[in-house]
Amino acid sequence: MPKSLSNKHRKTLLDIWKIPPLTNLKWTRVEALIKSAGGKIEQGNGSRVRFIIDGRVGRFHTPHKNGINTDKGAISSLRKYLTDCGITPDSTNPEE
Repeated sequence: MPKSLSNKHRKTLLDIWKIPPLTNLKWTRVEALIKSAGGKIEQGNGSRVRFIIDGRVGRFHTPHKNGINTDKGAISSLRKYLTDCGITPDSTNPEE
């Protein structure tokens, strides 16, 4: 788990925790956050994708509408997955 994230990735993390969930969170930002947290991204069949952080696997579908905006259900699942990985807004500090 990263102790600090860049301001850009920390904003993405905070956006994932917003209630109600955002409807315009770009999937590319989510993938960049996973990579910055030391995770790997494996492409599955079709729109399936696996995120792997510290051996924990999360299975997701990339957005279908041009792969741009992440839907509310996926954001909720991302929140749970990141929490299980120990990555929450409270567990990371902004870069100094």
